[in-house]
Amino acid sequence: MKRYWQRLKKKGFGDEMKKKDRERKKNESAELMVLREKERINKRKCRSNIGNIFEENTNDPNSSNATSHYKSCSTLQKAVKRVSTHIPYTPRMCKNVVSELAVAHGLSINTSHGRNKIEHLQPGTEETVTEFYVRDDI
Repeated sequence: MKRYWQRLKKKGFGDEMKKKDRERKKNESAELMVLREKERINKRKCRSNIGNIFEENTNDPNSSNATSHYKSCSTLQKAVKRVSTHIPYTPRMCKNVVSELAVAHGLSINTSHGRNKIEHLQPGTEETVTEFYVRDDI
């Protein structure tokens, strides 16, 4: 490499080559800066669009994320995954833990499923059924 530069200096091309190299590097760095700035702008646009899409979905009252304070769906799902991995495996214990957490944070959980309550029968129906099965003439 040293001989190469010595020959160029003898021919008078050394300064020209250095000047061309400086200009080339300057142009490359300027183009690179412009490209990086465009990428930054595009990232900002994309991130703002994602936020707008998420906000549009939260306007739906049927959506589970209607009152979410997370910026994106993926962060909410990540938080849910972290919690669900540490909840007990058995359903009964899991239900107890979740209900205790809900009570601790002031939320109400409807635990009755309506299986034990017979509210859909008319008032005299239960009595007539018991009388029917108690009769001896059948």
